[in-house]
This record gives sequence, C-alpha cells and structure tokens, in this order.
Amino acid sequence: IEKRFAGDLAMISFQRDKLGGQVFGAPFTGSFENSQGKILRYPMDALGRSTLFLFWSKQDAGEKMIKGIAAAFLEKKEELAGRLEIVSFNLDELPDAGESIVRGLGVDWQVLRLPGGRKNPIYDPYVRSDPKLLTLSPTGNTALIMSGTTRQKEDTEGEPDYARMFQSTLARPWTEPRYVEQLSSLLSGDFLILDPDGGIDPKSPPELKALSGTQKPLTRTAASVPEETLRAIQGCFVAPPLRYRLPHSEISKNYAKAAELCRKAIADHPAAPDLWIVHNRLIIALLGLWKTDSDLGKLAEATTEAKIALTAGFPTGCEVIARFCLARETLRQPKAESRTVINQWVTDCGGDKASGQALAVAALLSLEVADRMRFEDYRGMILKDRTEDPMMWTFSAFLLDRYHRYWLFQVPFTAGWSYGRREGYFMSVGESEDARRLLKTELQAADGKTLRIPEDLDSEFTVIQFTNPPPWSKVREDGLPQSPERLIKPMIDFAATRPKGDVKVLIASFGGDPAATHAELLAGRSKVDCPVVSVPGGIGNSAVQRLGILSEDTEVNSVMLDRQGRILSMISGLATNKDGRTLINVVVRQDEKQVIAALEKGEIDKAKELILALAPPFDPEAVDAKGKKILKKPEYPLAHLRARARVYQALGQLDLALADAEEVVKLQLGTDGGMSLRTDELDQSEALRDSILKLKQDTKK
Repeated sequence: IEKRFAGDLAMISFQRDKLGGQVFGAPFTGSFENSQGKILRYPMDALGRSTLFLFWSKQDAGEKMIKGIAAAFLEKKEELAGRLEIVSFNLDELPDAGESIVRGLGVDWQVLRLPGGRKNPIYDPYVRSDPKLLTLSPTGNTALIMSGTTRQKEDTEGEPDYARMFQSTLARPWTEPRYVEQLSSLLSGDFLILDPDGGIDPKSPPELKALSGTQKPLTRTAASVPEETLRAIQGCFVAPPLRYRLPHSEISKNYAKAAELCRKAIADHPAAPDLWIVHNRLIIALLGLWKTDSDLGKLAEATTEAKIALTAGFPTGCEVIARFCLARETLRQPKAESRTVINQWVTDCGGDKASGQALAVAALLSLEVADRMRFEDYRGMILKDRTEDPMMWTFSAFLLDRYHRYWLFQVPFTAGWSYGRREGYFMSVGESEDARRLLKTELQAADGKTLRIPEDLDSEFTVIQFTNPPPWSKVREDGLPQSPERLIKPMIDFAATRPKGDVKVLIASFGGDPAATHAELLAGRSKVDCPVVSVPGGIGNSAVQRLGILSEDTEVNSVMLDRQGRILSMISGLATNKDGRTLINVVVRQDEKQVIAALEKGEIDKAKELILALAPPFDPEAVDAKGKKILKKPEYPLAHLRARARVYQALGQLDLALADAEEVVKLQLGTDGGMSLRTDELDQSEALRDSILKLKQDTKK
C-alpha cells in the first residue's frame, strides 16, 4: 500500500480503520488555496524542510492552542528558520480562513483554506480529531498514529508546554540543519549548475558538460557575457558540502545576490549569445529563494523567467532548468495528471536516452507529487548507467547515501526503543551499493609518493577513511572534528583476522601533514597504526563530490573499494556508524556472495575452501597450545554462517547445514524482535532453513 498507493486518501483511511494501535506513514497530498488566492500543492510546497500543519477551530480550545503555539514559535523563530514551517488550516470556513486571528498573534504562518472544514476529503485520512498538529517530514511524509493522541507535554502549571515541543522538534533527525539544507539545495536545482571541479568554464558550463560531449564548446565573442560576470554569478552558488552548513540567512542572501547579478547581466548584455547561462542561474536562484524562504512569489518569478528564457532559446539539451520550472507550474494545477506530465517530461527529454539530469528532475518531480513508485523507477534508471557523468555525482551520491535512503520515506516518528535500533540496523547492513560507480583519484603519501586509484590498489578490498587533520575532539561539543580512531580500529583488527590479508585500511586527511596525522594516531589510546595519505586540494577535490562526503568537519567519512576501484559502499558523515562495523558487514556479505557464486558454478571445493578459512567449524574437543580445552564457541557473522550452511548442503552434510541455518534464524529473530520489525534477512534465512529441512525429509523417503 505505501509503495503503490502512496497519497491515496481512501487507502490512508482504510489503514487507519484497520490497523488499530499501529503507526504508519503516508505522504500529505492535496492542492489548497491560501488566503491570497494562490494555490499550494503538497508535498511539493513542503519538501526541503519540516512542516507542522495546525488544524484548529474557534471551538474546542482551538484558539487557545494556536495562541500557545504562536508564543512558543516567536521565541524559537530564528532557530526554526529554514528548518520548520507552520501552516494553519482553520476548520470553521471563516471568510479569511482565520488569517486575521493568526496575524493578530504576530506570526507569519501560511494560512490555507479548507472548504467544508471537517467534511473536507482530507479530514478523515489525516486529522479525525481537532485541534490537531500534523508533522510532515522534509520529504513529505507524516506519521499517522492509531491511538489518536494529541496530548502535549505540560508545563509546571498544567498547560501544554509548546516551547518544550519545539525544542524537542529541533532535536529530531528530520529538522537537522545539514539534512534539510541538502534536500533544499537539491530541490532548488543547485546540482544542475555546479561543476565538481569548481567554478565555471565560460566555454563549457556545467549544462554543456552534462550532455557528455554531444555539444561542442561555446565560441566566445566580444558580445558574450564577460567572464568576470559569469564567475561572479557562479560564485554565489556554494558547492557541497560547504553549502549544507551555511546559516539560513546566508543561503538566502547568496540566492538573492545571484538573482540581482543575473538581472543586471541580462539588462547589460541583452544580445549575448550565451545569455542562456545567466537565465538558468536566475531561475535556480529564484527557486532557491522559494525553497529557502517559502516565498511563493519567487516561484512565480522563476516561472516567468523560464518562459522568457525558452523564448530566447537554448543550445539543444541545455533547457532542462527552464523546463523543470514549467513542469512544476503544470503539476501545481489541481486537475493535473501528474504521471502524464512526468512521463511527457521524460519523453520530451529523449525517453530511454534522456540524460541523467533529465531523469534526476523526473525523480524530484515524482517526489513532489508523492509518486514513490515512479521515483524508485527513475532512481533505478539513474543508478543503472548514469552515475559516471561528473554532473550527476552529487545527485547519485544522494540516491545512494544510507542516511537519505533510510529517511526518504521514513515517517517523522521515533517514540519507543525500537526506532533507534531500526535506524542503526539499516545504517550498518552489509549490502553493497546498487550501482556501479568507480573512483578515480590521486592521494599523496607522507613520503611524497602518489597513490593512484584504481591503478595502485593491491588488495581485494581497500577501506579509506576521510578525516580532517588533528587536533581532534577530546570532549563533547568542543568544535573539533572527531578522531577516526574509534572507527578505524575495528576495521584494522578485522583486517588482521583475514586469512588472505585481503583488506587494506588507509586514512586520508583533508589537509595537514600525513606524518603528523600518523603520529597523532600512534599517540592515541588505541595506538592505531595504518598508512596515512592526504587529499590534494582538501574538500575542494572533485572526489568529495564523487563520493558524497558530508559533514567532514565533524564526522568521519568512509569508502570501501574493490581492486578495480568500484565503490562497494560509501558511508557519509550523515550516515557514519559509531561502532565502525558497517564496512566489516559489507566485506562479510561479499564473502557470502563469493561462496554462493562458486556453488552456482559447481565449484563446491572452492566454496568449501573459502568459507572454512573464514568460519572454521568448532570442535568441542579442541585444545589450545597449552593443552587446555577450548570451551568458548567462536561467534561468526550471520553471512558466514549462511554461506557455510549452503556449502554443507552442497556437500550433503545436512545435519551440519541445518545446525548453521537454525542458528542464523535464531540470531536474526533476536535482532528483528529487538526492532519490532521483520527483515528481508529473516525471510531469506528461514527460506534457507526450510529448504534444508525439506531436503532432509526427502532423503528419508
């Protein structure tokens, strides 16, 4: 239901009626008119920041509730800017939709009409009782709680403590500044005009590079927009990851400055043959202001500018940004058939041959109309064969980032101990990326030598942990980056246990002297000793964009490569797993895949050699070097136990196979029970166990 019928009001009501006592997620969908007669479409107008929908009536303590929320909002307004927006729905069908009451409280919330009040089609699926607060995540999803509680924590006088509510809201993952700013930047279209190499080449701007060589470089003439003008405009758009840590006010100022410079350039050079470059950046700046400041007027300006730009003309394939803006305008119409509009977009952009950027826009448009299935379709198309284009690196990294992948369709709800365990489990799961991305870069060693990737890779698996140079954090919130010691030590210890020595571990520092970084590691509590290299150009290196490195100023970012330089897994600063086991899980899952591949080829002896070297059977009668009995049974990863069970099964040793399979199921049941969630891994493990049981039964007949 959540994949095929996301946003279907009848299906949402059905779930609320039938799933008593549970929590489920659904996108908030619909088109609404504000008090000025402008149309807003959800989730489109809410994506990129959290939204708090307030459904209230002058009856039933509704006015008292909005007064309390307004007072608390004004106290936290600066902190909430760009992170949380409040939208008012009055249920009384007042002539002004309750705007005079809301403005009288001193707040600038969006005020929307709800025709029919409690009889409106959205009331039963989303509200059901009022006054009601409904939280919408930055990706458009809301948590519908079957118990229907709307109670707020009370202050010392027994009144709802809305200040505390906002404080709690600001601590949630879905309002974390760097998370919402990345989403806001993507939805504004920044990635469509940013070159991973930085700056702008006036002869080959990013839009031209995105066409993968199908367009010739531009010819510069005296009539062209001056290079210094183009560079000044481009300088207003900050590349990630720095873009995601700018203060909200500075982001808004940058977009406003870009818009001002673009308009001046258009006025000064109306006949410039490359003026389309300026038009594109003006559209992105206006879309950025729409997203950053929730300013519908800027969206209208962007739409007007897009029409002007298309009339003026573009080189073939460079009109994606203008047409992206117009597609949004079409989708905002209440009677728009969203799938038809998006399908037509892809068809117009070349269908199966559409560029990666065109598919990225289609994916964003699908998100904006809550079409999860269509989003997943375009995600698959992009990851299949469009990740190597440098102009797609930022968007591809977003699609593959574990943190974003987890929260993209996750509901804004974390009550109970199971939710944190679910997130932790997903962040550390051992599956490799569902894309084939290659890393090509050069790193500098302490001795001055160059480590070329992939040419100089000499291990089956290479783990590189990217970190800022010391000094590192010693106490909480001291403003210094985290030491890589805690994350690198488990990986080094794991590498030492590998029978073939097939895991190599490196630390790559963004600046600083590699020798000094190595000395700092040796002086640490764990005395970590591993090769240290540096990243030329620091975070300005294009590999930062390639990998999707985030929050490197506070967190460690890690990548695992195979011998050919394929990125098996990238763990960004948003998704950093604190216990350092994520990449270990990736390696053991690769082990399992190798064993399965050998068995499928009929190479049973090879599969046996592989797995028994990694997970030798436990002999209860075994003794150590001193002749003492080894009593403790070794603990092996579940992936290794599953692989060993398959090998035993292939060898016909069904009792041993069944013992391993049953142990896997038992351990996975414990993990799943701790999350109150049934995982795919449990399904697969039970299927393996059942197949072995059936085989045993068949052999007895």
